[in-house]
Amino acid sequence: MNSKELKEESYENGSKGTYLSTFPITPKKQTLSYVKLPEYD
Repeated sequence: MNSKELKEESYENGSKGTYLSTFPITPKKQTLSYVKLPEYD
């Protein structure tokens, strides 16, 4: 599973909700990964 590719796609869509919904298994860990990318904030 290309999690990185999915994350970038969700960012381009401009929908944080979609990004979190893509990873319902570990939303907390994925949220931390999201915060680590300042270029999207």
